[in-house]
Amino acid sequence: MRPPILYLTVAFAAGLSTALNGVEMRLAAWAVLIGAAVLVRRAPLGAAFGLMLVAGILWGTAALREQRASCAGGWGAPGPRPGANETRSAIIQLTDPVPVTGGVA
Repeated sequence: MRPPILYLTVAFAAGLSTALNGVEMRLAAWAVLIGAAVLVRRAPLGAAFGLMLVAGILWGTAALREQRASCAGGWGAPGPRPGANETRSAIIQLTDPVPVTGGVA
């Protein structure tokens, strides 16, 4: 039997994309975890699938929380939005000096 890594990867990706799109999945994640605990003996692949789904949800939720806590850009698609023609600026102060010759900072 070949390892079911593709199925587990798809489950993780489904959970990750769901969480990154801002869908609240706490209740569903708990239900999946309970189902995985019940089915671990009879259907280990199904239980692993559920665990990977929840792992993706947790990873995506943490990534979304980090993105919101920082000044990083949004996950959304670029395009026209209200206020897109306004001029904005930012003042940046680097903690490490940049070489006079330039380069990666």
